[in-house]
Amino acid sequence: TNYLLYGNAVIVLLQTDNTLRIKQEYGGGTDGYWDTDAAITSGNEWIHVAMTYDSTSTANNPTVYINGEAVAITEVVTPAGTRTAWSGTQNLGYSSNGFKGQISDFAFYDAVLRSDEIKAIYNNGTLDLGQHSPPRVAGNLIFWYRMGNGP
Repeated sequence: TNYLLYGNAVIVLLQTDNTLRIKQEYGGGTDGYWDTDAAITSGNEWIHVAMTYDSTSTANNPTVYINGEAVAITEVVTPAGTRTAWSGTQNLGYSSNGFKGQISDFAFYDAVLRSDEIKAIYNNGTLDLGQHSPPRVAGNLIFWYRMGNGP
């Protein structure tokens, strides 16, 4: 298991078969788990990973995008209860099992981005999400951390 994001409400990890697992915590209920149906990488390559999730209903599933395209996912465990809100520290990696790879940029938005917006971010050759993104994307950017210049 290779943790990309580890926090008190959401966990995103790359499993040993290179599928992606998303966990959303639901306090006092059942945490939701989703897996991509196929490996998202063969390793040793740059990939763009984006995920959107409208948690207003436990009937909603996340959408995972790899290199700007939505990929098939399977709901492994159906969530129930009240979604745990994000608070406190969110970590890239995890202390006992950190991410084994490189991350160029990491961003959070306060809106569920549309597929065309995800595609525009993927195709943004400048790696400048604030200045060179569609207006609604840039306007909903709440956190962006650049860790390098990417590929």
